[in-house]
Amino acid sequence: MKVDQGELAWLAADRGMAAAVATHDPWAVAVATVPLAQALRYGGRRQPAMQAAVVAAHRITPPRTGDAPSGDPFLRGTLLLQAALAAAGRGNESVARELLDRAEGVADEGFGRAAVEAARVVAEAALGDVTAATVRHERLTADGRRRVAVAAARAPGRVPR
Repeated sequence: MKVDQGELAWLAADRGMAAAVATHDPWAVAVATVPLAQALRYGGRRQPAMQAAVVAAHRITPPRTGDAPSGDPFLRGTLLLQAALAAAGRGNESVARELLDRAEGVADEGFGRAAVEAARVVAEAALGDVTAATVRHERLTADGRRRVAVAAARAPGRVPR
């Protein structure tokens, strides 16, 4: 989301969601949920952002049967990270950590571990644990640090306590 373009992001997310819902395809709805959750977070509506992302992730998670694939790990992981960041923004540490742990489980299926670690830095800072965020940030790879910088730039007015 571009800085100071919250209304435009909300409009685009709303239109994208309307088009996705019309397809009756849970995967298309899950894809549209990512920018919706970002727009909701940007607008301070973190609880609905978290709920939408968790529901969408759940809907694209097929039941586990033997060695069956577990759906799209990249999309599920992204949705779980959006939900975790929304929970952290609300100050709900236990839910944020649980969602980050779930995203880490998806990382074992092919989703990027660096993305999870970068989200942990952002979540720790949002929860006010700046020391832990700093230590974790220093352990990140260059790619992980870029992700944190982008996430921080997308959070206008958010200064860690």
